[in-house]
Amino acid sequence: MEQSTKWISNYDGQFKGVITLREALAESRNAVSIWVTEQIGIDSVLLTSRRLGIHTPLQPYVSTALGASEVNLLELANAYRAMASGILTRPYVIRKIIRDSGELAVDKEGMRLPVDFFDGSLYLIQEGLRGVVRIPSGTAHALDSGDFPIAVMGKTGTTNEFRDALFVGSTIGTLRQRTLADGSLNRCKLYRWTDISG
Repeated sequence: MEQSTKWISNYDGQFKGVITLREALAESRNAVSIWVTEQIGIDSVLLTSRRLGIHTPLQPYVSTALGASEVNLLELANAYRAMASGILTRPYVIRKIIRDSGELAVDKEGMRLPVDFFDGSLYLIQEGLRGVVRIPSGTAHALDSGDFPIAVMGKTGTTNEFRDALFVGSTIGTLRQRTLADGSLNRCKLYRWTDISG
């Protein structure tokens, strides 16, 4: 190995052997994400991001699959909305403008498009993201309790050295994102998300 090569590793430094893609997503297994990205190609990852409404420029490197490219929180929340509903929209502040004559000048409500994916793809994405909560070893399994009985899909994310953590999640009819910025990777902190999503 060359001196400058950096190996991708999982946050816990452990290799689990053969696991399903759903388990890998649930447990944030970085090595699997990199392997999948290499198999399908970074161009496919970037195209899928665009189809989900991410317009922030993304770096054409496999590490983008791990979140190495910054994306603003509004775009990230909108992408999760698209994955949850199958509908792509753009956030807006003004919904309608009606002239004095009664003529409709602006109507943002009609700007909804179906997400351009193969049949069944959205279901597989949703089930994979539900595994993050449902699978006991999932990084957001703390949300899978009797206190919060609605099925939740989402994904956790952390920065290097666990300085910041994020959970973006969706339930039926609800989308929430929440920064868990106390500097610790504590799964119990996910209960804060339930406080704002109920």
